[in-house]
Amino acid sequence: MAAFERYKNNCARVDWEILINGAISLYHKRNILEKDLKWLNEKGYKIVNIDLKEIDTVGLFHKKIKKACNFPEYYGENMSALSDCLRHYLEIPFESGFALVMENFDLFYEKDRMSGQEILERLNRGARERILTGERLITLIQTSNPQFCPEAIGSFELCWNRHEFANERRL
Repeated sequence: MAAFERYKNNCARVDWEILINGAISLYHKRNILEKDLKWLNEKGYKIVNIDLKEIDTVGLFHKKIKKACNFPEYYGENMSALSDCLRHYLEIPFESGFALVMENFDLFYEKDRMSGQEILERLNRGARERILTGERLITLIQTSNPQFCPEAIGSFELCWNRHEFANERRL
């Protein structure tokens, strides 16, 4: 089953706007993030929020995401296990979707750029694989830095949300 209806105008949908540019969207202003989360909640999305403000190692990240996403007890707390859980064990409501919100991601990324980039790549790949079966998995990255610009994932640059796409809208 398709994740969206083909002949329906999906442009007003938050999930469509995120997925049209990849599976990850950047947010700076909290009121805009909250507005989009409200829309996702009203549409039945399962929303899981992880604040990375106090997370300074990839090990702590894995512990936090394991608990927040209810990964199995045997979750290996490594990047391969993250990919496996995103692909097979994350419970995604089929009629709506799953939104992972990572607040203060820029703070973690600055401490461990390589792990931060790999996490983004795993989340994006997991979303791509889930969309093939009609399941919507999106990630909303909140950053305190309006100029935050992680490396491209494959050939895709991470995009800012539809309200903050221009630099002047984030400042």
